[in-house]
Amino acid sequence: MKAGRPLDSQKHTTLTATKPWVAEGMSRRTWYRRRADGAVVPTKPKRGRPLARDRDKTLVATKPWAKLGMSESTWRRRQEKRP
Repeated sequence: MKAGRPLDSQKHTTLTATKPWVAEGMSRRTWYRRRADGAVVPTKPKRGRPLARDRDKTLVATKPWAKLGMSESTWRRRQEKRP
């Protein structure tokens, strides 16, 4: 017999049902702590370019010194020196 999806009567015995923290790739303690905090944790982090509506939240917009590879204090000092 080929393994596939479990029957509806057996769904409560699956690994995802018995140990949901394993399916989300985190420790049991972290999973319970995040559940208690009410935090919604995405299962897969989003990757790639941000959408146009989120452009103001990008690293370049919030921390331009990180893009240039310098510290915040150096960046601010150089901004003050500009005419």
